[in-house]
Amino acid sequence: MDINRLSPLSLTILMKCDEKPITKTDVTQFYKRHSREDRQTAINELLENNLIELKKRPKPGTHKAPTFYFITERGKSALKQYKEGYP
Repeated sequence: MDINRLSPLSLTILMKCDEKPITKTDVTQFYKRHSREDRQTAINELLENNLIELKKRPKPGTHKAPTFYFITERGKSALKQYKEGYP
């Protein structure tokens, strides 16, 4: 997987996931200037390339489990390679 082929939004989301796991709501709030389709395409691109993984973590007192995106080891190594090759 060549990380340079990812869209700029996908790279930004991947970098944000490297800092800490983010929720589906975070993606909506952080990147609201992008359309819903663009955000979903970026997330799908990262999931298909196994750079992030989706996990639902139940929260006490709620009926709906929040969705979190965690960076994978493959994602960490690809991001490290990207940062090393950044001009």
